[in-house]
Amino acid sequence: MKRVIILFLLIISIPITLQAQSPHQPKRLLLELNVTAAEFIETLDRDYPRVTILETFKTLFDGIAIEGQMHQLDRIVEDEAVKQAYPITTYSVTPEKVQFIEQGKIPSRPKNADQHTYTGKGVKIGVIDTGIDYTHPDLEANYQGGYDLVDFDDDPMETTLTQGIPTIHGTHVAGIIAANGTVQGVAPDAELYGYRALGPGGFGTSVQVIAAIEKAVNDGMDIINLSLGNRVNGPDYPTSLAVNQAIKHGVSVVIANGNSGPNEWTVGSPATATDAISVGASTQKYQTPILIEPKQNKQIQIKQISNTKDWTLNRDYSVEYHGLGIDALPDLTGKIVLFKRGEISFLEKITNA
Repeated sequence: MKRVIILFLLIISIPITLQAQSPHQPKRLLLELNVTAAEFIETLDRDYPRVTILETFKTLFDGIAIEGQMHQLDRIVEDEAVKQAYPITTYSVTPEKVQFIEQGKIPSRPKNADQHTYTGKGVKIGVIDTGIDYTHPDLEANYQGGYDLVDFDDDPMETTLTQGIPTIHGTHVAGIIAANGTVQGVAPDAELYGYRALGPGGFGTSVQVIAAIEKAVNDGMDIINLSLGNRVNGPDYPTSLAVNQAIKHGVSVVIANGNSGPNEWTVGSPATATDAISVGASTQKYQTPILIEPKQNKQIQIKQISNTKDWTLNRDYSVEYHGLGIDALPDLTGKIVLFKRGEISFLEKITNA
């Protein structure tokens, strides 16, 4: 019997920003309908031939996304076939600094797939994001397919430099979930599917996100992950409602809470969906070394590099400057060495020291 695992993830979430438009520009609306999209399209074709149909929905709800002049849309939303009308919002990648949230000791997990109790074998996981670089050696074995809701094809590759501002966020998320190579994810034997809802620079729309959710449900995903969101704290937001409908179809949906910190009203849609598994992040408690330079009364925060020894705090260190760190150096044990950036990698500088 297939065991479905739930992945608790929070990557840099992607907030939604509603952008103002000129009154003379076409406006866009997402309509939830009391009839099927096909039936409503007949009405639009007959009465509003200049209105453009952007997307239709029938699995999660009966709906349609349209574009037209405001005076046309004002009349359309009054139609008795329209249950609810929503603005179409724009997504953009906006990294933000978040207040530190302390966690207790983080439980260790197995490093190898054969040490996992559950490896995700037989579980289909859909990642709705900026796409997936399925050629990555740690992902290519588990990647099974997906869809591009930006370019409307079966190739959900990340945006490359030739297409615009390149992206990598979705690949990062996919690796945490199901990488199986030099790096292993939480579920290294899972079947990985990518749904590209955000295009160049990480920009997309709520329509693309909902269309990606619907496509993932139709493709038979067991789990859908959305490491994205907005600043609207509303369970009745259209992306939240779409998530609830996906869950009614038997799909587990895991969503990032956002990057706005631990205060009230900081969780954004679709993580506000009533039935979703919305996930926040915390960081293990640690001590940050502070280098104090008494002559200039400066305090410099020191970032420890992975796999290096812990600093012995509350003691004096002598400091030596060695330029770019290219040449062989004397024994510098117990000293702080300052290097200038450039020429060689940080690792080479550390090795030389």
